[in-house]
Amino acid sequence: MSSSTNIAGMGGVIRDSQGRWIVGFIDNLENATAIQEEFRALYLGLELALKRNLVPLEVSIDAVRVLHLLHSDNMHYANLITDCRYLLGLLRNAIVEHTYREGNEVADGLAKAGFTISITATPLFFEEPPDFVETFLHNDQTGVPRIRKKHCLLQHMTDEDQAFANQNIHTMCMDASTSPFVLDTHTRAHVSTTSSCVTNNSEMDAFASTSL
Repeated sequence: MSSSTNIAGMGGVIRDSQGRWIVGFIDNLENATAIQEEFRALYLGLELALKRNLVPLEVSIDAVRVLHLLHSDNMHYANLITDCRYLLGLLRNAIVEHTYREGNEVADGLAKAGFTISITATPLFFEEPPDFVETFLHNDQTGVPRIRKKHCLLQHMTDEDQAFANQNIHTMCMDASTSPFVLDTHTRAHVSTTSSCVTNNSEMDAFASTSL
């Protein structure tokens, strides 16, 4: 006999245009789909920005699915879409743009921490950056680049293959923002399966990313 628990750790951070910390949060969600998790992280970030009147706001999302759904009339996720659109409108039609997950390490670090807290109905807020994201925050503020590799095996390549790989590697750092406030969020979906018949535990870690 076996059982599975689906938990999404999520985190978000709002910074100023220079990358300086304003407020962050972590939370988690049980037994939800990836889309629900991503929209939940987005909603929490937008709600936090609204409560603190952090406008104009720029939102960066690495979950392309959420970005597309926000501009669609999808009936299956109508409630999630409507709720986030409503908050975006109250935030003076905040700008929503796509970013790569590798450029969103602060929110990713917060999302990992979301696994460490108990399942509650209330997010945990940080008025100051916690120690476990200090390095990522410093890297963003000083412009340290991150590398994104696109489906390339970098070992044992011919010169021609290496040239192709180099063209498909992207260097990313936090872009300067024209908005005074920038929101980044991220989620990590974790499936833990335990068996009562054997002593092995197997775990699968999958990304369900949302960056604001």
